[in-house]
Amino acid sequence: MGDSRTVLLGDSAFGGSLGMGTSLALVGAYVLAGELSTMDAPRAAFARYADEMRDYVAANRKRPPGGSRGFAPRTRNGIRLRNAVMRAIPHLPGGQRMLGGLQRSANAITLKPYPALRL
Repeated sequence: MGDSRTVLLGDSAFGGSLGMGTSLALVGAYVLAGELSTMDAPRAAFARYADEMRDYVAANRKRPPGGSRGFAPRTRNGIRLRNAVMRAIPHLPGGQRMLGGLQRSANAITLKPYPALRL
């Protein structure tokens, strides 16, 4: 059997990123592909990938306001309430504070322009 590898992205890789798993997966896939495209040795690319992602992952593992229950309610009424609040936040004074810096966390990385990857 040849040398095989498995890569986990998003919540599977970074666990506990409640609400940011898709962003972490997409950014992680881009960075991993970019680093693999620039390195001859996969081990070196994986190390650079980890370095590039470390601060972004840390910023996105913080819990949203209300914690897990506030963001992932267990009842239909809880889901309705969460959805109504999320729709209203942009229109409320201080709404960005209520989001707990989610926008700031989502943009906490500057993606490098990898020559082999064209967006």
